Amino acid sequence: NISGHTNPESFTFSNNLWYNCDNPSNSAPVGLPVKEVDGMTGNPLFKDIHTEDFSISPESPAIGKGCDVLEPSFDFEGNPFLPKRSVGAFEGG
Repeated sequence: NISGHTNPESFTFSNNLWYNCDNPSNSAPVGLPVKEVDGMTGNPLFKDIHTEDFSISPESPAIGKGCDVLEPSFDFEGNPFLPKRSVGAFEGG
């Protein structure tokens, strides 16, 4: 989305979870056009990345750290998001 016809300084990045599974200490994004607000870096404690189970464990730091939005109402598995929703596609609370 960055080209001669966009305004990257108008972008908003917030409440993202950035994780480099090959090098967790190097999970922070590089090159964002603006500073992210309330982003998280590091291991989100997925249940099993080796089997591509990206749901989050009960100890995940992503639980309750999502944005306060109305949609979507349900996570990837059809579970309702809680009022203090988790970051990502899966509700973990």
